[in-house]
Amino acid sequence: MNFIGRPDKNRQNLSDESLIKLYQTSRDKELISELFCRYTTLVYGVCRKYLEDPDESKDAVLQIFEKLFVTLLKESPQVFRSWLYTVAKNHCLMELRKPGNIPLDQEIPEGIVESGEDSHPEKKEAMLQYLEQAQQNLPEGQSQCVRLFYLEEKSYKEIAEETGYSLNEIKSHIQNGKRNLKNQMEKGGYP
Repeated sequence: MNFIGRPDKNRQNLSDESLIKLYQTSRDKELISELFCRYTTLVYGVCRKYLEDPDESKDAVLQIFEKLFVTLLKESPQVFRSWLYTVAKNHCLMELRKPGNIPLDQEIPEGIVESGEDSHPEKKEAMLQYLEQAQQNLPEGQSQCVRLFYLEEKSYKEIAEETGYSLNEIKSHIQNGKRNLKNQMEKGGYP
């Protein structure tokens, strides 16, 4: 999914944090455009995961990046990619909370609730919130690896580069994290 052209070659080598600092001093919107080029796919993926509809997801991406013009004048995230992921997820959850945003007859993907249960958006949101809370209760390594692997869809190699864990540690953290999440979900009454 591409909304705009290629990144500016003069700004490609700048870190996300450098782009943000430059934006905060210059208010040059082209700097946000560079971040848009870098992270459109990530944000769109998050939006598709939560909102499911391609058109709603595209609209959400544009809304999220539009808000950055104001938000990044006030905030300086330490790790922009992770921060943006959270911003996108929260935006989608707020969209799901809006009354009438999701038709009541829309099916929730398998695995969220048993197929015999009725499919209300409130249950899906409650399940997602419970899962997010359960993920935060995991030990640090497990939580980090599960989030990077499943939510940010990073490879083992990318996770190793970002965290410093070995491939065996990553595999172990993900396996143990999945098991611990499942146990927490079952204790919480989710199948």
